[in-house]
Amino acid sequence: MLEAVSIATGETVNLAMLRGQTVVQVAQIDSRFLLGTTDWVNVEVPPHCSALGKVFYAEGVVPIPSGRMERRTPKTMTSPGAFRSQLERVRAAGYAEALGELELGLDAVAAPVRDASGHLVAALGISGPSADWPPSFRSFVRC
Repeated sequence: MLEAVSIATGETVNLAMLRGQTVVQVAQIDSRFLLGTTDWVNVEVPPHCSALGKVFYAEGVVPIPSGRMERRTPKTMTSPGAFRSQLERVRAAGYAEALGELELGLDAVAAPVRDASGHLVAALGISGPSADWPPSFRSFVRC
């Protein structure tokens, strides 16, 4: 499935799972167009500024931090109250976005992956350069 999404979008695709209270990418298919993309497999990033992490927060399986969250870029949300409001929009839309929040110039969209019972087991994300980011990528992850 990851490869099919990567072929359809031309962008990097990641699969993430929980490791304790941390969101970790466990598989990645690199973009066809970029050389030297970051290999995010087994790299821990603050989940509040990643689309993959926001999926787990929105599902309630990762507790929302009570204090200020780490600012990775000027676009990173650091207020728990504003973050809770964003997660309400994620739940309503069925997908999460991170637009320049983890790295400037990197945008991502992600959606939950569920088992046959409907339980969240992973998150699937697409990421790529902000300059090339079409709104149509959201259609690949709508639930």
